[in-house]
Amino acid sequence: MEPVLEIKNLSHVYGVDTPFEHVALDNVSLSVGRGEFVGLIGHTGSGKSTLISLIPRFYDVSAGAVKVDGCDVKDFPLQTLRGKIGLVPQKALLFLGTIRDNLRWGKENATDEELYEALRAAQALEVVDHLVTLRAERIERGPAGRVAPHALAGNRHARIGGRRPHGADMNRETYSLKGE
Repeated sequence: MEPVLEIKNLSHVYGVDTPFEHVALDNVSLSVGRGEFVGLIGHTGSGKSTLISLIPRFYDVSAGAVKVDGCDVKDFPLQTLRGKIGLVPQKALLFLGTIRDNLRWGKENATDEELYEALRAAQALEVVDHLVTLRAERIERGPAGRVAPHALAGNRHARIGGRRPHGADMNRETYSLKGE
């Protein structure tokens, strides 16, 4: 079976041809099959965020290749590529607007059923019901992490809003490494 994500002989250098040139990744290879889970662990500055940022082409690789579904990411239109990927940021955040607006961040036309399904998957339905009951105007730090767009990845399943990207879960959050 062909991997859903393949990183082959990848290197990335920041600040090429400047006094600030820095090799962030050198000859990294990784293969991830559909449904597999990967945790990236390393010291600050070891290249974890750089590696993740190369998959949706926030940066282009200096050498090597990143392939999704067997195709080099450079061959995809950016919108198509990014539609295949669920990226979970390290820090929870909420955007301005309603909870519904935040839930629709990944899929603007998500139905109410899809939103409720995403809330259940993120184990956040009870939190939202409580907020609605109290008619809360502000979401404090604790519940915010449960209804932020990235929280919809929920329980190690890559989900962003009502959208369901396929493939590997590249959740970098340390707590997801605990056994369930």
